[in-house]
Amino acid sequence: MKKIVFIGLLILFSQKDIAQTIIPLEQYKTIWEANQGLPDNSYVKDLNNIMGRFLGTWRYNANGLAYIFIITKETHTFFNVKADQLVINYTIGNISTGQLFVDTRKLSVTDEKITKGFMYYPEKDGFLFDYVYNEGCGQIGQLFIRQEAPTYIYLNLTLIGDTKPIIIDCGTDLNLTPPHNNRITLEKQTF
Repeated sequence: MKKIVFIGLLILFSQKDIAQTIIPLEQYKTIWEANQGLPDNSYVKDLNNIMGRFLGTWRYNANGLAYIFIITKETHTFFNVKADQLVINYTIGNISTGQLFVDTRKLSVTDEKITKGFMYYPEKDGFLFDYVYNEGCGQIGQLFIRQEAPTYIYLNLTLIGDTKPIIIDCGTDLNLTPPHNNRITLEKQTF
């Protein structure tokens, strides 16, 4: 009988430890700004499919270059918190020749060059991300996206600190700058 009571109590207390606290995506920013922290085993979840509007392939053309952003939704765990997040891969290439100068599609989601995050700003109805391509070359900043219409989002990349042009390899003369410090409109691509 003692074994049955002990096993029952063990199961009861172990269930308590694995309970998960669901934090709606829309509430995370308020918790973060209040510096309250999240309980262990929390899940910042996109309950209302806010991220769904941003998913897909988006394109912007300027000065003979095509900027293509591929936005997906993934769930990742950071420390003891699970979160739905947007992941942005992109390419920058020559419109005429198709030659790619930047391509982050094959990089691991853990690579710092992959823009990812879940900081949703309800008052602006958009997402803010940290952006790093090559920190040593001045390629660090923040990227904000917001949906304008079902087939358009706008993107604003702001470089922080020493705003050197984004250079693929700091040792070359190739200056390839993604649009920054300026709002651009991306059009959704259908295939």
